Amino acid sequence: MEHVVGERLKLFWDSVEKTETCWLWKLAKNEDGYGRVSIKHKQYNAHRISLELHLARPLRDGFRALHESHDICGNRHCVNPAHLREGTMKENMIDRVKDGTSSHGTGSGCAKLTDTQVYDIRADTRPTALVASEYNVALSTIIRIRSRKTWSHLPDNSTK
Repeated sequence: MEHVVGERLKLFWDSVEKTETCWLWKLAKNEDGYGRVSIKHKQYNAHRISLELHLARPLRDGFRALHESHDICGNRHCVNPAHLREGTMKENMIDRVKDGTSSHGTGSGCAKLTDTQVYDIRADTRPTALVASEYNVALSTIIRIRSRKTWSHLPDNSTK
C-alpha cells in the first residue's frame, strides 16, 4: 500500500491484538466504535486499512470495507480481514438492517446500547472515560448521551 509502508505498517500491526477469532484494534476508535488510524495527517478506518492490506490494493471507487454478518463477527473494532469484505453503501445498509444495528433515530449511526443502559449512563456520575470503557463505546458516545444529543427520544426521567 502506498499510504502504509515500512514503519507505519509495523505500527499498524503493533496496534492489533489477535484473539482466536478477532483481530482487535487497540488504539483510537470513532464515535461508533470503529478503529481509527491516522496516516499522513488523514484519518482512516482501521478495518479499511486492514482489508486493503489483505487485498494488496485500494478499495474500488465507491466501495467500503464492510464487516461480515454478526453470525461471523459483531465486533466493530475487529480488523481481521477474514471478517471483512469489500462492498457498497447499499450493501452496508442492508447488512445493518439484517443484523439489527441500523439507526434507531438517535442520530448516532448504529445503536448498540439499550434504553436501560442509556438511562444508567445518564445517571452514572463516574468519569466519562470509565463509563465509555465499561460499555465498550467511544468517549464521544457517552458525552452525546449525557448531553441528550443522542437518545433524545428517551425522556429525562425514567422508571426503566
